[in-house]
Amino acid sequence: MKLDDKYTHPGEFLKENRLSKKLSLRGLSSIAGISHTEISKIENGEREHPSSTTLFKICNALELDYYSIADLFGINPVHVDSNNDNKVMNKVKAKDLEHYGLIKICEEISNKYGIDVTPDKLTLKHRVGGKCVLDYVYFGDKDLVIGIDVKVVSSSTHPYLFKLVKSNFADFYFSFSGHRDVGDLDYFVVFVCEDEFVFSEMNEVYKAELYRFGPVLSSRIYLAE
Repeated sequence: MKLDDKYTHPGEFLKENRLSKKLSLRGLSSIAGISHTEISKIENGEREHPSSTTLFKICNALELDYYSIADLFGINPVHVDSNNDNKVMNKVKAKDLEHYGLIKICEEISNKYGIDVTPDKLTLKHRVGGKCVLDYVYFGDKDLVIGIDVKVVSSSTHPYLFKLVKSNFADFYFSFSGHRDVGDLDYFVVFVCEDEFVFSEMNEVYKAELYRFGPVLSSRIYLAE
């Protein structure tokens, strides 16, 4: 891949792609799992040779071909696997699936309330109830508050999720219900299942676990594409 003459360095190409997806630096940081300051350094050319792992995560988040971009930066793409075994790939996959679930639920919320909700408009890691930190919270123009909890589910993790989900929801509810009408609160739990077996299992058990928490809490189960 050859860099177009309109770019002075490949970081500008990444920045253009980020902006085309309407992502802020912090929005991309959340999706890629890389600090926004590091992304900024790459975009402005200060970091001329980012690590292969960092570049892989950014390309994955922006849906760009990693090997082509690595060539622009003069990076050997083989090092992603050889240096980090499968752990980096697994983390990137989980982050990718989390983003998939987040995009889908943002679209649903936008349609439900007639507002434009995108990942970069969410407050990340919002602390409530002392030690509880919610992954995503949307604060509307008026009193509307929406909590979003996205969980990537594999056969080895799903038995442990419901306790955490219910605890997070309880902290969200009691933190905001004291000074807001319950009708202005919404909480979405999104399960993104890695395969059809887990998807089938989740459909069997989630209603029994979460039905008591309606109508504020809603749950969605998606099968990863």
